[in-house]
Amino acid sequence: WTNLRGSRLGNVDRSCRLPTGKGPGGGTLLSELVYSRGDPQIYDKWATMVQDPSWAFENVLPYFKKSENYTGSKDDAFIEEDYHGFAGYLEVTNFEELYPLSEIFLAGNDDLGVKYTDYNGREQIGSTILQINTKNGKRYDQYSAFIKPIKNERENLRISKGSYVIKIEFNSTRHATGVLFTKNNKTYRARVNNEVILSAGVIASPQLLMVSGIGPQDHLKEHGIEVLENLEVGSTFRDHLMTQVFFSSNLSAISNASQSEQIKEYLTRHTGILTAPNPIDVIGVYAGPAHTQHSPAHTGHSPAHTQHSSAHTQHSPAHTQHSSSYTPNSPAYPAVQLSVSQGGASPMTKKLLNWDDQMFQELYGRKVENAFTLVSLLLHSRSTGTVRLKSSSPYDYPLIDGKYLSDPEGLDIETLYGGIQIALRLVETPAFQWINASLAVPQIPPCEHLQSLSKDFWYCYIRQTAKSAFHPMGTCPMGVHDKAVVNSHFKVFGVKGLRVADASVFPFALSGQPTAVCTMMGEKLADIIKKKYGNT
Repeated sequence: WTNLRGSRLGNVDRSCRLPTGKGPGGGTLLSELVYSRGDPQIYDKWATMVQDPSWAFENVLPYFKKSENYTGSKDDAFIEEDYHGFAGYLEVTNFEELYPLSEIFLAGNDDLGVKYTDYNGREQIGSTILQINTKNGKRYDQYSAFIKPIKNERENLRISKGSYVIKIEFNSTRHATGVLFTKNNKTYRARVNNEVILSAGVIASPQLLMVSGIGPQDHLKEHGIEVLENLEVGSTFRDHLMTQVFFSSNLSAISNASQSEQIKEYLTRHTGILTAPNPIDVIGVYAGPAHTQHSPAHTGHSPAHTQHSSAHTQHSPAHTQHSSSYTPNSPAYPAVQLSVSQGGASPMTKKLLNWDDQMFQELYGRKVENAFTLVSLLLHSRSTGTVRLKSSSPYDYPLIDGKYLSDPEGLDIETLYGGIQIALRLVETPAFQWINASLAVPQIPPCEHLQSLSKDFWYCYIRQTAKSAFHPMGTCPMGVHDKAVVNSHFKVFGVKGLRVADASVFPFALSGQPTAVCTMMGEKLADIIKKKYGNT
């Protein structure tokens, strides 16, 4: 599904694309296949916010392990085995061969004193090789893992392809009785004996609830929809936001195999660098400034660890006059992620990100010798956007407004700026200076009136260039607060026999990619259902 959303400068019509998966497997059909659960602290926070200890990390870890079949390196320096599963359906592995630039990234983090970590282990902060969902060098999405192996073996499983759900139906007691769907231009009704479980994703789940009468009452009335239950559906859209900075280097002098050799290796053996689902195979996760250590969604629920070390400030280059509170390595809450990739962008990138011609030319069109980028990604967005109906028709794409960088305290842009400052420190380490890395000073027309590389300049740069990491979440949040849509058992408030189970129920922006978390939720909900109805 090709959704468009507003609120971004530097784009055609100030909108950017939000592609979502269309078919069994959902978003994993087109995701970067990164397996990332997020820091254990977020689940303890989750348990507090929904007032249910079953969401604490120690209680959800068994569900992560149950679904996982880790087949990567078991080197003690790389993986904490107690935190991983080895007999589940979902293949998880790590890269056996890294890009040369990625090796430099890890070495640069080591120069800064950033420890190497299993980011799916006891803590997320540190630098690491990504863990990914691939098998024999090929994509391994959730459909391949969980549905395809048993789709012809289970009498209680029926898949209707090419079907489009248009409404959830309820009886006079407000109990969900089934759904209406269309297939081959005909309308059908699927009835249920017990419950409807809605897993249509962060955009379609709130849309289906609203066209079925569950949502903000004033908004539903605007479209002539009879209100069944007044809930803040679609009012808390969140996303991971990222921005990138370009650098020059002499990297070609140390590159390994040629492109033709890499292609040959992949086609003949399904090994090598091209087994990476994207050009990023390593990341660093860092704590933010002290004032970002509060709850990622609601104030008043600050995590236990709110102090952070400043032990590595001796490595700071000249660019860090505004970033004294950012420390690359600390036992605090993860706030920002850095990744590295070589090269620029293609016309396909321009289309995907919906850049306008001028901005694309300024960012990617300049000649930069052996260019590479460092990407700063905001892990816990406080800004919340909306998903709203365009009309009462379930066939009209909903209206999405990300409202990025709109949090009143300005912590989102401050955190992204802090990530850029860490990137500037990183390229001045011995590891990056070995390839003569240096900043390709950005030249963005809307920011040219500001002092180059000043804090005001970088804030302007972020507002012009920040883009979605395609990790939407939180449009039907779980909780007990006034904007919550489902309870801790995924049940929609105010009605019976209806649950929502996908990334839309995340209570706040998590510090991991949604895929691993959604898989855990599926395992957890399966146990809830089996406990209520039995194993048959």
